[in-house]
Amino acid sequence: YDDEYHSKNNADSYLKSETYTIHEIKTTNLSCKPIKILGSVYSISEPIPVFRGSDETLQEIASIEISIRDYTNNSLQCLPIDYRTFCENFGDFMHHKGLLKFSGTVIPIEGEGYFFYLKGFESNLTAQDIIGIRAARAKEVQTKFIMANKQRGGVRAYIKSQIVKNLSIKGLNKAVFLDKAIDFMILQSFSFGMAESGNYSNKLHSLVIGSPAVGKKLLTRTASILNPIAYELPSTPAKLSMAGLVGNVVKKGKMTLSIPGYLPLASGGVICIQDFHELIGGKGTSSSLMSTLSKVMEDGEVIDSTSARTVHKAVTAIHVDMNRLSQVRPDKQFDDHSDINIRTNILSRFDFIIEIPRNREIQKMVAYDMINDGMYLGNIVQDRQKSDIWARDLKAIVAYLTTSFAVAEPGEGVTDYIKNKLGVLIEEYTPKLVGDYHLSDMLTRLVNSIKKYAKAIACSNCSIHVEREDVDEAFSFIDHKMLFLAGSIPKPAPKKLGKVEKRYQVLVERYAQKPRSIKKLATEYNENEPENVSCKTIQRAVERLVKLGSAEKILEGKDKGKYMIISKNDD
Repeated sequence: YDDEYHSKNNADSYLKSETYTIHEIKTTNLSCKPIKILGSVYSISEPIPVFRGSDETLQEIASIEISIRDYTNNSLQCLPIDYRTFCENFGDFMHHKGLLKFSGTVIPIEGEGYFFYLKGFESNLTAQDIIGIRAARAKEVQTKFIMANKQRGGVRAYIKSQIVKNLSIKGLNKAVFLDKAIDFMILQSFSFGMAESGNYSNKLHSLVIGSPAVGKKLLTRTASILNPIAYELPSTPAKLSMAGLVGNVVKKGKMTLSIPGYLPLASGGVICIQDFHELIGGKGTSSSLMSTLSKVMEDGEVIDSTSARTVHKAVTAIHVDMNRLSQVRPDKQFDDHSDINIRTNILSRFDFIIEIPRNREIQKMVAYDMINDGMYLGNIVQDRQKSDIWARDLKAIVAYLTTSFAVAEPGEGVTDYIKNKLGVLIEEYTPKLVGDYHLSDMLTRLVNSIKKYAKAIACSNCSIHVEREDVDEAFSFIDHKMLFLAGSIPKPAPKKLGKVEKRYQVLVERYAQKPRSIKKLATEYNENEPENVSCKTIQRAVERLVKLGSAEKILEGKDKGKYMIISKNDD
């Protein structure tokens, strides 16, 4: 085959070939043409003997059979491959699975089906690789990018204007916290890949807290529009189980395989988890979920520790939205820390944390728009007749930039500038972060966040150099996280009141602001409270309150000799 088709299917042809789904391959006339498939290795067989040549020069070649599976969950069997050529690389990929781009040719065999003649593969994929932009489309995207970059404020400003316009967002100029959160979600789409050192993921992660109807759904929509891959998951055990997120084990003959879950499937993109408060109060599932998210957020991988023993590549952004527990469980009491109930080691991994407060004016505006337009989703009034071409264009523009400006280095003096700004932040927040939160425990991740922000900002500005302005903007996002952490210091548990202290509290809360004699006070107390006490007990309690400044004895007038208990709310 190589001898016959070498002139047509040379190396350059494979490099220039376009990407197709397996379904397209099987239903379109693509046989014997150079093509590419985006997918992962589904299975690798044991070595099998394949004989080549004539009777006189017959060679026995140890070969393996590989099957490929793409994101549509279709699979394609490859023709036997020389084990010596591929064993080392594919051996690694079977135990560390990730998204690959396979180059080769489709071979149709009558009565048997379609087979793939594998010529090579690529592992370091760009956002454009993941989207699978073809040649004609790539030129169109480049033209749209040039147009977008000419807009005032550059590409990000253009993207934001398109999102606001096409999702019909109302009152954003008055919703400053939501506005900043949208800016982050746009910036997040420009974070891509692993750090040059390989020891942490470049993806930016976010935690957004707020009561219903403040626009959290809008942030998920923005992430889904701009990222090359996006999964939106509700907080249900079926979706957020380890099998669903990491992978599930299947048996194929004598082999045990790990089928990737949502986190590795979204590598290069984003996972959006809604209503996270539904899970964080639980045990077991909640604990294992936190550990999995922690691994993804920092290392860009997940481990299937079942019998398949597979490490899946998952360079995936995590976006979480939630309510405070007090907003969904008003019958219970929470301090600032338990109201969020996310462990410190997870909180520190989020690059952006913001709480969006209620905004009655905007919510009223949206409510009236619902009546007028009849269509509503979260904080978005959506016109179903609008084409989604604009959304595909934005996704392609972001992919073009993250592919073209993947690496950014600090400009002259920028490293020292980062150190100075970090020093100011440390000085400001060290005394504010106490108890379970210590700034020193978060410094390493904070430095990584600054680097991730700066690179994403430079990329969105079409630059391979990080400038001081990029650093200033990075710190504007980090400030929201620091303010949140400083305002969420765990408060000491209230001291448990003894029987006598409880009696003092009841007297102050229920019997204040009316002059009473000790006898009258004892009578009322015994009629209304579960315990029965003597006048002497009430006398001692009132005298104690006098010493504490919570009661006073009336010395003149018609109520002379009586006592006035002072409420905590009195001036």
